[in-house]
Amino acid sequence: RPDAMSLVGIARDLAAHFEIDYRIPDRPLKTVSGSPTISVAIEDPAGCRRFTAREIRGVEVGSSPLWVRHRLRKAGMRSISNIVDVTNYVMVELGHPLHAFDADTISGNRLTVKRADAGETLETLDGEQRTLSADDLIIYDADGPTSMSGTMGGARSEVSGSTVNVLMEAASWDPPTIMYMSRRHGLMSEASTRFERGVDPNLTDDANARAAAMVVELGGGSVLEEVIDEIAVETQPVEVDLTLADVERLLGPGFTTDQVSGILTRLGMTVDGSDPMVVTVPTWLS
Repeated sequence: RPDAMSLVGIARDLAAHFEIDYRIPDRPLKTVSGSPTISVAIEDPAGCRRFTAREIRGVEVGSSPLWVRHRLRKAGMRSISNIVDVTNYVMVELGHPLHAFDADTISGNRLTVKRADAGETLETLDGEQRTLSADDLIIYDADGPTSMSGTMGGARSEVSGSTVNVLMEAASWDPPTIMYMSRRHGLMSEASTRFERGVDPNLTDDANARAAAMVVELGGGSVLEEVIDEIAVETQPVEVDLTLADVERLLGPGFTTDQVSGILTRLGMTVDGSDPMVVTVPTWLS
C-alpha cells in the first residue's frame, strides 16, 4: 500500500482505528504573478498520466535547518541541501516523490516525457552513466535525456550551490513501467519504490504546492502563480458494491453493517446503502 508509505497515510489509519481526527500541518503557498519559462509535453500517456511543475525564482541553496535534517535522519535519509531536502521531506510526509530541476539548465525551455531511443546514455545523480533501452521512460530536454522518470534525476540538471531558479516537478508514473525500468538498471530508489506500487495521481498537485511552499520557507524565492499541469489520463474514484457476506468471507464473522460502514468512512471512503453497501473508494486507495 503506497498510501501507508507516508506519515499522512499512517496517521489516517491510526485515526480510523482509534476513532479520532488527524491533521496535516498547514503550509500555505504564496505566489507572485508570472508564467513559467518552461513547457511540458507528454508523448507517452500510458507511462505518464499527469505532470505538474512550478517555477520558483530567486532561491538560495544552502543547508537545511536542524529540524529538517533531524527529521530526515530519523526517516533514514541524509540531508543534501535545503532544496533537495524539501523533495524528500514532502515525500515522507505525503507519500508522493518529487524532483527539483535547476530550471536554468533545462535546454530549450521544454521537457518532454517519452520512451528512450535504445543506446542513448544518461548520467544519473549517483554518478553512474546508464545506457537506456527503448522501454525506459525518460524526461528529455533539447539536449537529450535529462532524468529517469520516477526513479532518479540526471546530473546535468541537478540542483547545486549555484542554482537560482528551480522547477519543482511532481508527476504520476505508470507502476509497471517504473518497476521494470528500476530493475533493468539495478536502481531501486525511494521514488521508484513508491511509484512501482502506485502513487495517487490526484495527490500530484497537492504535493507540488506543498513542496514549493516549503522551498520558499527554507530557501527564499518566489513561486510563479501559473502552474504547469498536464493531465494525459484522468483518474476517478472507484465505486464498488460490498456485502456483509463479502466482509465475513474474508475476515470472519462478527461484523455489523454499521461497524463496516464506520471503518470505511473513517478511512476516507463514502458509503451508501446497507447490504450491499455502495462504497466510493478514493484514488489514494484504488
